[in-house]
Amino acid sequence: MARIKKSSYVVVEQKPRFWWFKPMLIVLALLVLAFFAGQFEDRFTRKKLVTDNAALSQQVQALEMQLEREKQAKFDLAQSQEVDAMASGELRDVLKGLRDSVKELEKENAFYRSIMNPSDDRSGLQIESFSLYNLGGERLRYRVVLSQVRTHERNVKGKYSVKLVGKQNGEPVELDLLRLAGIAPASQKFDFRYFQNMEGEFTLPSDVVPEQITISATQDGKSETLLRSFDWIQPE
Repeated sequence: MARIKKSSYVVVEQKPRFWWFKPMLIVLALLVLAFFAGQFEDRFTRKKLVTDNAALSQQVQALEMQLEREKQAKFDLAQSQEVDAMASGELRDVLKGLRDSVKELEKENAFYRSIMNPSDDRSGLQIESFSLYNLGGERLRYRVVLSQVRTHERNVKGKYSVKLVGKQNGEPVELDLLRLAGIAPASQKFDFRYFQNMEGEFTLPSDVVPEQITISATQDGKSETLLRSFDWIQPE
């Protein structure tokens, strides 16, 4: 008995030509979309950064301006306080100067009154005062004031001397102050109608301890010598 052979068939799907093109387009489209999305996001981010940077710059400028204003206000306040302090100090100095001037004027006024119309019985040549002024170191300036009280019809003339009394190396000593000041004997004279200041500068010897100043004045034509002593007051 003869066998009958069965035929077998395989169905094969026939893919169209360029079947890969469509998926490729999809992938490409997705890549393009991703690219543009990235570009958009990057542009948005940069724009936001620029905006934020501008805002921060404005804040920084505002803070810097505020800082400058505060610095200026602080400086103005310090200047104002300094000016006030200087003004107060200058005002105190001016007031002190005015008070000192008033005192000097009062002293001069009292001095002139004592010459023109003394309250006591003094008359004629007088030794009014002796003053010392510190010039620095051991250097000193002295001032002797002589006056003519009550009578002023004519000038009073004569000679005077100034002696420094104290101790030198523990021993009593009397020094010629006018000689220390370099005043020549021919210049140790006075000639005035109302008053006269005699001044000079000298250096106090380092081994001398002064205690007293004795001034003598002798009017021409008279044998009487006027004497007056002053305690030594070391000037500041």
